[in-house]
Amino acid sequence: MLSPKKQKRSSRVRFKLKKNNKSRMRLTLYKSSQHLYAQIVDDNKGITVCSASTLKSESQQLKRALKMFTWIAVQICIME
Repeated sequence: MLSPKKQKRSSRVRFKLKKNNKSRMRLTLYKSSQHLYAQIVDDNKGITVCSASTLKSESQQLKRALKMFTWIAVQICIME
């Protein structure tokens, strides 16, 4: 659960992104102490287009992150 300050900041940033980027998708990132999570969200349709995380991979954290972000970059190129 997010603290009230972080929740307010998140909603403020999300609102600005939605206001300025109406035709674009939004990339969300979350970093826990052990893993990275990323999602591409289409705010117009209200859906998550694709997502990736480092949960299933057992290699080093840097290699996992590079692999995940490479996969996301490929997915973005496919969509455009």
